[in-house]
Amino acid sequence: MLKWSRFCDSEADLCSDNNQPPTSLIVLTTFGLNMKYCCSLLIVALCFGRMAGQATWVVGVMGGMTAYAGDLNEHQYFDYKVREVGFGLLLRRNFGPAFSARLNYLGGRIAGDESHFPEPFWRAERAFNFKANFHEASLLLEWDIFGYRRRNGWRFRKIFGPYVFAGAGYNYFNTRPDYNDSYRPNPIVPSERILADKQAVAPTLVPVLHFGGGFKWDIDRYWLLGFELGIRPVFSDYLDGVSVAGISGNRDWFAFAGVSLVHRIREVDSDRDWIPNRRDKCPLSPGPRKYRGCPDADGDGIVDDYDECPFVPGVLSARGCPDADGDGVQDSLDLCPFVFGPASACGCPDRDSDGIPDAEDLCPELPGLHHLDGCPDTDSDSIPDPYDACPYVWGPALTFGCPDTDGDGLADVFDLCPDQAGDWIHVGCPDRDSDGIPDYEDLCPDQPGVWAFQGCPDTDGDGIPNYLDRCPTSKGELAFQGCPDSDKDGLPDPDDKCPYAAGSVSNHGCPELKKQVVRQLQEAGKQIQFETGSDKLTEASLPVVERVAQILKDYPNYRVTVAGHTDSRGKKQKNQELSERRAARCVEKLIELGVEAHRLTSVGYGQTKPIASNKTPKGRALNRRVEFHLVRIY
Repeated sequence: MLKWSRFCDSEADLCSDNNQPPTSLIVLTTFGLNMKYCCSLLIVALCFGRMAGQATWVVGVMGGMTAYAGDLNEHQYFDYKVREVGFGLLLRRNFGPAFSARLNYLGGRIAGDESHFPEPFWRAERAFNFKANFHEASLLLEWDIFGYRRRNGWRFRKIFGPYVFAGAGYNYFNTRPDYNDSYRPNPIVPSERILADKQAVAPTLVPVLHFGGGFKWDIDRYWLLGFELGIRPVFSDYLDGVSVAGISGNRDWFAFAGVSLVHRIREVDSDRDWIPNRRDKCPLSPGPRKYRGCPDADGDGIVDDYDECPFVPGVLSARGCPDADGDGVQDSLDLCPFVFGPASACGCPDRDSDGIPDAEDLCPELPGLHHLDGCPDTDSDSIPDPYDACPYVWGPALTFGCPDTDGDGLADVFDLCPDQAGDWIHVGCPDRDSDGIPDYEDLCPDQPGVWAFQGCPDTDGDGIPNYLDRCPTSKGELAFQGCPDSDKDGLPDPDDKCPYAAGSVSNHGCPELKKQVVRQLQEAGKQIQFETGSDKLTEASLPVVERVAQILKDYPNYRVTVAGHTDSRGKKQKNQELSERRAARCVEKLIELGVEAHRLTSVGYGQTKPIASNKTPKGRALNRRVEFHLVRIY
């Protein structure tokens, strides 16, 4: 360990009475930068570099002079009249031939004395000076401008070339300013400013920038000599202990110019074949230099890593394996090891060059496909050309390779309807209604029919096809366009308003109403009797109602209104209600006997429309009646 005096002017200056370590060493201990730990760092870096294998690590030492620029000089240049010593360590990690990262430690002393500057006049008279111990740790990026020239293929070449660097770090300063107490301040520099600097607490740990450049000279492969100049702007104006009494607001600077001696850590040779791992293509297997460190067990000139038969001499074309017929297929994979053949046919002859050996090729003279046993398929329908009825047109196997546009299983060349799916019976034509008549001959292709009517149906079997039959579901006569005439009145049922009652054409096929029938209805209304005070028909009235129902059935073109009447006995309202119920009862009975309900209506008039006097029994009997009023519909 270095003595305290190396970093101190005297023990009285920097060390306490109880023999404690000086402040500068405390800082070194804090940053791990005293000489003991720097040496430890150097040893660790050497060991790590040896373990790092192909990574390039460099360690070194440096020494030189320091110079200061600040408040105690003209601040336009560094004060090289007052020089001090600096020393340091560096650890560099190279990233390629030109760029690297550098961990830097620099320690030493800086000093300044303004008595060296006669201008202005008061500067030499005031004669302020300072001394400062410092310790700096920084991280730099370095560019070796001509570093790529060191590599000459696989050989190393020594060079002398420039390099530049830049970075940042932290600097610990222990500044001891001398304010020359015998100096009497003049008005230009008042004593208040000097007192302010004396009382100011200057920072000891400050950040610094670091940039500069230099030259490198390769002594040999592993040792390198460097000359560099580094400039450091300090983020403080109290490096020299003077700020207010100097040039206030301007930060102080210092520089280091020195020489460095560095060592490139030797590379690892894991397999001990005298070829470093960085150049060794097989760093774990010893091999000759001509194969870049890779072994060749069978001596065939092909390294084992690329030799598929590493213990049997072979040729490069067979990847290091023997090849008796020289076809480029190693004998262990060659199905015909003594007959030349391409690799695509596993080393056997292949006259048509389709990759299928002639012994397995059904068409050895024609290039073909594997899944067709070596036969060609020109139209790509998966049917070999020798078995394809249409070898140049795509077609399914069902039609022997010929096209079948409608997919009905019959080749287009034989299909009468190639664009419509059909069946074999109709030579490929469809029969949508399945009546045995193909659609192209069927006048009614969507309705099953018979050949007599060209495939059209005759549902009612009257000999008239449905498309000509006015009544296709009812058997009729040709004279009436296939419609029946149920009442034989010469008018077909669709035009006959009374299809089941014969009538004249002028009356729409309905019979004419005779006066005799009207009289029968009038007499029948007088004969219909009800039980007293009730709407219930008497037994004698039922046959009369049945006769009326038959008359209405015979004349369906008439609508009937049934009107009920009473005599004047009893209350008028009750008589009105009784007449309505009796008329409704007659309508219900007629409906029960088969008369259409829409032709029947009922109405009651009570005692309001008598036809005889209500003073006599005979007259009242005539007034108790039912009347039928006919109205012609068409």
